[in-house]
This record gives sequence, C-alpha cells and structure tokens, in this order.
Amino acid sequence: SGILFTAVVGVFGGNNTASAIEERYCRGFYGPISAINQQRCINARNSGEAHSSYAICDDSSTASICGAFWAGYPGTNYFSDHIPDIDPNQNTVDLELRGSASPGPHSQRGRIYAKNVYIEANGGRVASNLWLYRGDTGYAGNYGWTTDQANDYGQSVIRFKLDISSVPPGGVKTFHIRMYRQFAFYKRETYSRCVSLHGWFDARACPSDDDGSAEWQDLYVTIKKKPGLWTVDGQSHITKDDGATWHQGSNALTAKPGDIISWRHGLKNTTADMNESVNTGVEQEKRWPNDSQIGGSYFSKIDKNKSRGVNNGKWFYMRDKTSGDMFTYRVTQDDLGKKICQRVSWYKEAWNKPNWGHAQSGYACANVLYDYNLVPSVGVDSEKIDEEAKEISGIRASVQNNGPTKADTNTKKYAVARYVIKAESSHVGVPSSGDGVSRPVNNGNDVCAIVQSIAGGRFNPNNCKSLSLSSNNEQLASGAMTEFLGNTSDDVSDLILQSGDKVCYVSMVSSYNRTVGENTFRYSNSKCVFVSKKPKVQVWGGDARTNKEAITSITVQKNTRSETERVVDASVLQSSGLWKTGIDNNNNTLKDDSKDPHWSIICSQDYKGGSGNQKAYDQSNSPAWLPPCRDDASGLKTEYQARVIMQRGNMVGNYTCSWSPPPAGYVGILGDILTSEDHNGLCQRGPWMRTSSGAKWIGLNIYGQHTNFRGRPDPGSIIGVPGDRISDYGNIYVFRLKNVKLGELKNAKNLTLKFSGAVDNLIRVKINGHEMDVNAQECTMCPYGKYKNTVWAQPGWNASSYFNADMKPGTVLKSEGNVIDFYIKSDWTHMGLLIDNIAMTYTMDRTYQSTYGSWGEYGIAAKDKAISSSGAGLSSGYAGRDGVSTAGYNKLTFANTPTFGNFTKNSLVLGGFTTPSVRGNRGRISGSVDVNNLSTGEYMAGNVTLSGTTLGTGKSVVIRSSGTVKISGNLLYEATSDTTRLPQLIIYAENIIIEPDVSEVNAWLITRDKGYVSTCGSIVNMTSWLSGLSSSQCDKQLRVNGPIMAGSLFLRRTYGGRHSSPARNDDNMHPGTPAEVLNLRADAYIWAYNNYRGSGAIRTMNVKELPPRY
Repeated sequence: SGILFTAVVGVFGGNNTASAIEERYCRGFYGPISAINQQRCINARNSGEAHSSYAICDDSSTASICGAFWAGYPGTNYFSDHIPDIDPNQNTVDLELRGSASPGPHSQRGRIYAKNVYIEANGGRVASNLWLYRGDTGYAGNYGWTTDQANDYGQSVIRFKLDISSVPPGGVKTFHIRMYRQFAFYKRETYSRCVSLHGWFDARACPSDDDGSAEWQDLYVTIKKKPGLWTVDGQSHITKDDGATWHQGSNALTAKPGDIISWRHGLKNTTADMNESVNTGVEQEKRWPNDSQIGGSYFSKIDKNKSRGVNNGKWFYMRDKTSGDMFTYRVTQDDLGKKICQRVSWYKEAWNKPNWGHAQSGYACANVLYDYNLVPSVGVDSEKIDEEAKEISGIRASVQNNGPTKADTNTKKYAVARYVIKAESSHVGVPSSGDGVSRPVNNGNDVCAIVQSIAGGRFNPNNCKSLSLSSNNEQLASGAMTEFLGNTSDDVSDLILQSGDKVCYVSMVSSYNRTVGENTFRYSNSKCVFVSKKPKVQVWGGDARTNKEAITSITVQKNTRSETERVVDASVLQSSGLWKTGIDNNNNTLKDDSKDPHWSIICSQDYKGGSGNQKAYDQSNSPAWLPPCRDDASGLKTEYQARVIMQRGNMVGNYTCSWSPPPAGYVGILGDILTSEDHNGLCQRGPWMRTSSGAKWIGLNIYGQHTNFRGRPDPGSIIGVPGDRISDYGNIYVFRLKNVKLGELKNAKNLTLKFSGAVDNLIRVKINGHEMDVNAQECTMCPYGKYKNTVWAQPGWNASSYFNADMKPGTVLKSEGNVIDFYIKSDWTHMGLLIDNIAMTYTMDRTYQSTYGSWGEYGIAAKDKAISSSGAGLSSGYAGRDGVSTAGYNKLTFANTPTFGNFTKNSLVLGGFTTPSVRGNRGRISGSVDVNNLSTGEYMAGNVTLSGTTLGTGKSVVIRSSGTVKISGNLLYEATSDTTRLPQLIIYAENIIIEPDVSEVNAWLITRDKGYVSTCGSIVNMTSWLSGLSSSQCDKQLRVNGPIMAGSLFLRRTYGGRHSSPARNDDNMHPGTPAEVLNLRADAYIWAYNNYRGSGAIRTMNVKELPPRY
C-alpha cells in the first residue's frame, strides 16, 4: 500500500508544531533525511507527524502515503499532542488516539482509516476492535498533512483510559503503549455507498478499496503529575504565666485579671512538598462564652511568609512572644466573662484551593471566668435587750467579695430576716453560716422560708420578719464590701419576749458565685440579741473587799453615726501626694519642657484598641512608644514622663505648620505630620487660653501635640468625620498620680476629689482601678453631646472649668499607696491636662462606744479576779462613758496590772473585830419587831423580822441574832442636825434577808463568816442564787446606807437591768442605773466616834500597804 505510520506523543513538546529538537531532526542535524520527508517534517504539527517524517516515511517514493499517530488530551486541539500536568490525586487519565496522513504527488487521493485497532497499556488491553478516521488526502497538499478529520470527531478519535497510579505527585513517567492496527483506504464514492447502504459508516462493516498490512506498533506517552496534594495544618496554642504546658481549643485554659497569657502559632506542610507560597497571619478577638463574637474586638496581622519549596512534614511558620507584643496579653477586669482568643490564618488554603481562600486554625482561648465569692454578714449594735424592749437598733447587713475578681452582672438578691429562738430551744445553738439553699424569693414570706430551711427542724424560728429584700446586678470589686442595710432599727413591740430568748438576724445573698443563680442563697452567721437582765450595783463612800471574786455587770453599746461632710486642708492634700500639675516639690511652677516630678503618663489607646502610635519620653529622656491601655491601665507599671507644655502669655501649646515646623530635636517625639495649614492662622496661637499662676499644663511633649508620623500615623488623623464625632476616633491617654496617702480616710463612707483645671477634651477617673463618678461644669462649647451621662466628663478649658470625682460604692481605698489614673480622650491634634487646685471632702461613719457598769467610789480589793470598776470609773449619766478603757475604770482596783484582782493570797476580810455595842442589855426579841419601839441598847434574838419603821433621833439599837433576820419594810432614820444624837441600827446575824418590796435600809449589816446578806429574798442554793429571778421580781431599787460585812453578799435586785438603751427622757434611767446602792455614809463614822470616844484608843486590826493613787 505504500503506507508507513508511527505514533509518538508528548515526548518533545506541547505545541501545534514540531519542537525545536524535532526541527533539528527535520534539518538532518541528527542524521540524513530525504527532501520529500524533510518537507513533511517541516509541515508537521506535532511530535507524531514529525517523528514519522524523519524516522518512518519512505524517503524516495512520491506515491507513498506517510501516516502518523499520537495521543491527545480530551478537549484540546485535535492536532496537539500536549498533555497537561495531571492532578496529583488522579490515578487514571483519559487519552485520545488521533491520527493523520501525508500524501505525495502521485499518491492515491481518498479517505484514510486504521481498523482492527487494539490498544494495550500496563500489561492490559484498554481498547479492542475499533477503527479511526485519519483524514482525506484529497484535501491535503503534497507532503502536507490531512486536516479534515478534526471536523469529524466521532470517527477520528479512539478514547481510552490509562492507569497512572504509579506516577507520584510531582513525578514524570513515560508509558509504553502497544497498538495493533491495519491500514485501510476508501475512495470517496466507496465511503458514500457504504453510508447510503447502512445509513452510517463503520470500517468494520464497509469493505475498503485497499488494505495495508496489520501489525503491532509501539506508542510512548509521557505523563507528568502536578506537585503533591500539599495541605497546611495550622495550630494555635496558649499558655498562662509562661507555663511549661501549652493548650489548644476555645476553652484551653482559664485566666483571671492580672494573668499574662501567651500564644504560639505554627503552620506545617503535612501532605506533600509545596511549590507555592502562602500568606500567613494571626487573628485575635474577644468572644462570649458561647463563642459568639464580640463586636469591635477583632484585629489581625498579616505576614508574607516564604513557604515555596517547603518539604512535606516541615514547620514553616512559627510565631510566639519573641515575635512581638501581639502574642502576649495581660488580662484585665474588663475581660471578665469573655474569652481572649488567637488563631493562625493562611491563604492559599491548600493545593486545590483558590488564591483568595482563607483557612484558620481553631481558636486558642483563655476563658476569663468570673471568680467571685460573695459573703454576707450582719451586725447588731446591742448584745442584750430587756424583755420589754420595743426596738433593736443598729442593725446592719453587708456583702463582701472575697474572690479574686469582681462579680458578674447576673441578678443578685440581698435579704435580711429577723427570727426568734425561744429560751426552751436555746440549747440547740445559733445556726452557723451556710449556702446552697435554693428557693425563689420574691417577697418577705419567701425570705422567711429560707430561715425555716436554715433551722432545718432543729427549732421553730418564731416571729420571722423580712427586714430587707432587694436585687441588683452590681459588679462588686474584689475585696470590696457593699452595705445594703445600714443602721436600721427593728420594731419588736409585737414580740412577746422573756429572759433567755434570742432575737436573731441573718443576711443572705444569691448568685454568690458564678456557678449558682439568683434563687440559690448563701446565708451569714446569725447575730443574736439575748433577752436578759443586767442589773448594776454602786458602792458609795467606802471600799469593797472580798476574799473571793468581785464580778459585776458592764454594758458596752456601740453607736454608729455619719459625720457631716468634712473638708481636707490643701496643705494636707499635698503632703498626701495630691499634687497640682507642672510644679516642683516647693510649689514653684516648672519651666517649659520640664519633667513633672509627680505626674506620669502610662499608656495610650486608639479607637481600634491599639496604642495609637503615640510617643512619650521614657525615664532616660528618650522618645519611646507608649504601650496600649487596652481599656484598663491599672495593671501597667512602667511610667513615662509627663512634660510641661509651652506657654506664651495667655496661650498654651503650639501648632506645627509648613512654615513653622518644630526644631529638629522634637521631630522624634512629635512626628513629621503638620497639625495646621498656612491659611488657617492657627500657627499664630496655641490651642488653649486657660492659664494659671500656680500650675502648668502637662502632656506628651512641649507642644501639647499627639505624635503623628507619616510612616506610622495616629489612626484618628486619617479619619474624616464631622466635628461632633471626632472624639469617637480620638485617642485615650492615662495620667497617673501614685503613692497617694489617705490614712484613716481609707474607711471613708464618701470621698470626693475636686479638681479646678482644664482638660482637652474628655476625662474619666479611676482610683485603685475602681471607676469614680466624674462630673464637671457644663461645657457649652463642647460638641461631644453623646458623652453626657457616661463615665466621661467634659470640663472644657475656660477660666472656671473644673471636674469632681466621687467614690462609688464598692471602692477599695488604702491607707497609703493609692493610685489615681486620669483617662483623657482627645482628638488627633492636641492633648493636655491642667490641675491648678485640688480639694477633698469626705464623710465617715464614726462608732461611739458608750460604757455603763457597776462601780465602787473608792477601792476594790479582791483575792480572786475582779470584773468591775473602781474609783467611780463608770459613773455616768444616760450617755455613758465614751471611749473609756478597762484600765481607765479600774484605777483603784487592787491589783490592776497585768490583770485585775488577785491582790493577795492572804485574807482580805479578817475576823476578830469588835462588833459595835451600846450600853445596856435589853433582853430578847422575837417575831415581828418595830425597832423604833425599842429603847437604846442591845437585844438578843433568834429568827426575827424587822418591819418597816423610822428610828428616832438619839436611839442606838444593836440586834444580835443567832438565826436569820428578815427586813420586811423600809428602815429609815429620823433626820437631825445634832451629830451627838444620830440614830443608828446595827444588825448582827447568821443571815440577813431583805424582802423584795424594801427600797431603803439604814443599818449596819453584819453576818458570821458562813452567813450571807441577800438583797431580795432568801437563798435556797448558794451556788444558784439567781435561780427564779425575772424582770417582774426584785424589780425595786434598793439603797443600803451603812457598812456591810458578810460571808456572802447576794445582790439580787433586777431594777435597771431592763434599760438596754438610754432613756433620754429620764437621766436616772439608763443601762448604768443601779439596782442596789450600797452607801457607807459619814453618819456611821460620826456615830461610832461619838459612841467610843470615851472608851479608849482605837485598836488597829491589820495593816496592808497599798500603792499610792495618782
């Protein structure tokens, strides 16, 4: 047939013409080639046709037809043998067997086919018994190549599938394909008859006009795969306080204010070698606990990173705190309840993603959890009350946050309840504090239901009453306390109280930590007021001595009152660290551009949350970039200089213009962007007209300007907004006064700092990190109306401008080391602060301690302990003794150091004395006796009762009883001015009992060593001598005028004990009012002198040396 063919594909080129190498073959550079084949070679459109030209076609026959085969890629130009790079994850590829023919001048003209085509690849058959149209030579020029087959795609290609799984990503492999075929020639009329006969053409069914040889032929196809399926694994980790353990995830760790958290980020090529570059970056934002975004908190930083050529399995991007400040963060109180998160991002995302597709790692977050612990407490000024009390005063309740962070904004309920523990249940004890009581509380009955839960069935909490129930969402600061019930009185007139009852108060708070809700309560220790009697006794005119204890009652009452507002003197303020601006330690104003020795600048913040690209002088006088405030400067410690701003006449500060630039030495602090243009005239004056003779404006620099560089601009300077919104995009600067001493004012109930001065433009104030309530004179020229009723104030800078800062509830003050931060918000040109006068006012709750008690007018000597008062140390009216110390009312107590009493080991009350006597033994008496019916003399008796009477003038009666003498009525003396006729009654008995209705006894009361004197009724049990007493018994005041000497003295009167608070309408009725007055009057001494002066010398019974009184 004269047909020769070959098939080569994709070895040398991918164009529609032969490659440069093949062109060299065509020109005979690699071996001889005939002229006719050289022409075919030059006309070749692919490597298959070129290869046939120089390696297969007949070199001399002009009648031969030269055939060619090649493999093409579906969808490409028919005559192209270019196979594009295959995706690395492809395991097979579809190819098309294509063909053409080149006639000579004497060749047959007609349609050329290959039939009986079989294709084998990779040891298996991929096509069987097919046929291929290769073009009509009648349409091709001599030694040209057929073209029409390209328009008959259904006949001119054989598609087959090639297994390329053995080619690795990025690899190249040439596949050996074996093809079996037979040449077939069809005249056009033969082709047409076949189509007419069958309605279609099929070389297998239509006989050809000429068949050539059939044989196997080799075909070579080269496949190249794209680089591997490279993917990137991004990982973000977080740690706290430079910990050795790193964590991942949106709840990776918990943090609290003050903690420093750090991130590290990495990207790793995980699948195959990379031949592309990716852009990398880090994103940061704050998120809510449910992982929803918090608006305005997002920012990112993009790096261009070299990643092309990174091998599989290699890390190629690492960022941590060594890469800049962005990768560390100090947690603030404002972050509570939020997550602080970072993640790494990159694009292109992967080998098969578009260039604009982003990918991110999971966020690595620090969960800043509220960690507060609200502890309720309750207090009552009184410890005891009388059964008939109508009111209990001085009730206070508060809640303190003992946790390390402020409280969250959840609703919290505060409550105080009163309940009564009856005397019969007092053995159970008062409930201690607890928590976890869950109950909806909406009214007082609900509060009392909580009390019932607290009792837990141990006792019946009678007479419950809700004193307070409120709710709020106050974010109480760490360590702060809020008083929600202050100095309240409770009306208890409706209660039926008896001695031994307890009136108790308990406070409660819900949502006391972040894990419980508003209907779960914590309750305090109960503070109980004991219903009891505390009667008093007074010893007048003599000493009190005992061989046992001297214990009497003492009442201490605390009364809290708020003082009127006080003003702190200006000189005291300055010594406390509250300095005006721009002055030295001697109150002299500083020169321009001087460092203020008292004020410092801490940080700056732009509207995006960054630092605003602002500079101040560091402590070595070098311009330094300020750190970002991040909404709270309390955790920042590094201080930068506050400089005195220039003043020219009544103009302060300066603008920079193109014709009036700053000196070269200031460009490093001011920047290189002008603050004014030539035409507006601002360069002729400063921005502020407010000046002071005693202070100076301070700011970042001598010009009072913001820092603004072209290469690193102030973000506010490139925002074009109307004037009334300009501060929205301004910067915040923090000025600081530290080491402010407040002393006892740390306990101030209210504290107000008053500043006369000026601010450009807005100001807020914090003390020790606690927000203060700032207010200012209305600035009529200020356009920033949106900042009214916010934490910001607008003082302006006129001649009378000022601002005040009031302490808010919950603020924690210290005696010294207080820090006051002044936050100034200003637009992008100038910023300054002037303080030319400071005043401070305060109010405090003062606690006054009033002490009432029993007392002796002179000395008290006890062999055992002494708990009383000597030297009339507690004598008082209804106001009591204010601020008196125990030592102060025991100056004549022997001993009084180091403890009171325990004066001697020897007896202080000696026997062997001579009892008073009078002349004349008058016999024996018995029964009920009126002593005024007795004559002067001595009488013997057993048990005897002395009725009430008045002993007449000149009578002296001595009764010597071997039993008990009862006094059933008042024993009085007739008044006389004659000292020689003074009446006197001496009673000497085993026991002496004064009946309850007796109010006055004028007599000497003397018992034997084992006997007793009882001021109210007989004594059944010497160790329980108060048994049976109540406020309705022994409730008359008793006065005994005369010496008392007894084995035991039982003071059983209850008069005055019911008066737990001063009765201001009766100066004689108060907690110190005595139940008994034991008065050793002078008439006893005068009578004794007159009675014995004729009988001889006075005999000394014993001597005890005492310390002097001073």
